[in-house]
Amino acid sequence: MTEQIFEDFNSWVNESDMPNGKRKVLLAAVDLFAEQGFDGTSTSQIAVASGMSEGTIFKYFKTKRHILAAILDPLISNLLPNYGHDFIEHQLPQDVNFADFIRFAVKNRLTFIYTNRKMLQIFFSELMVNEKVLANVKRQLVPIAGLAVTKLGQFTVHTSIEPIDIIRLVVGQLMFEFMRITKFDTGSEYDIDETADKISELIIQIVNQDR
Repeated sequence: MTEQIFEDFNSWVNESDMPNGKRKVLLAAVDLFAEQGFDGTSTSQIAVASGMSEGTIFKYFKTKRHILAAILDPLISNLLPNYGHDFIEHQLPQDVNFADFIRFAVKNRLTFIYTNRKMLQIFFSELMVNEKVLANVKRQLVPIAGLAVTKLGQFTVHTSIEPIDIIRLVVGQLMFEFMRITKFDTGSEYDIDETADKISELIIQIVNQDR
């Protein structure tokens, strides 16, 4: 697998060195797993959606479970840890005030969630039932959480709100938006900028009240 950092699964798949047929199977499986669930999707449906025969699918993947693993592995092993680390170490703005820091972080993470919403639907569904996946995610993300706490520490010296509490605020708001995007979509176009502004201002207001 490539060491290059990608912001979304489609980019990772399209840039990976794999046969085009395998690429089509993976992308079709992502759509179907996100819409119907893993158990609700058959390999025959993946075959129709990808334009590949079931024989071709099983040439690349022994079972449907292997297709799921091929989807989740780059997310857990590459996209989440590498992009998360790159985001904290290199993308977050330097020498800015707390408000600008939060506005950038919230919009960036919300964009990541929206771009990868189908992948994340599959990921969270599997996370709830697969202890091995859960353990792997903990191992990958604990160091990133530590970096985030350290980064936020520079802004919390004049408030009793701990960095971890700010992270809880941000994650809680973003998780609500993820549910809204994937489960409660009203059919209207999703406005990332407007939503990110509302979330950011709420967090800024809460923190400022405690200064």
